[in-house]
Amino acid sequence: MVPKLSPSVVRSHWKNASAVCFDVDSTVVTEEGIDVLAAFCGAGEKVAELTRQAMGGSVPFHVALAQRLKLIQPSKAMLEACIAEHPLVLTPGMKQLAQKLTDKGKDVFAFIFLFFRPSPCPHSATSSSS
Repeated sequence: MVPKLSPSVVRSHWKNASAVCFDVDSTVVTEEGIDVLAAFCGAGEKVAELTRQAMGGSVPFHVALAQRLKLIQPSKAMLEACIAEHPLVLTPGMKQLAQKLTDKGKDVFAFIFLFFRPSPCPHSATSSSS
């Protein structure tokens, strides 16, 4: 359980931090990317329920992620089509907050959990003729 911090402690952390990191899904942008992709692919309700279970702690994150990806079976083309049809929307005030933080000399980062299947890199093969 995350301890509840007083407003004065939170202000102190914001004031003294040299960098601030934001999660993209449902923080920097208004929606959970995997739920948007699932809806685009017709698996929205099932994936949303798995997301709720993971966020609520009743299903471990990695298990719920594997189950959601199995339902969606995403491809690069699918991701591109989804983004083209459903562009990301910044959370109201996020751009201004990031600007205010950078104006105060803070580094601002946004991150997203990435997942992939390892595959051989076509550029990693070495030539046997030297």
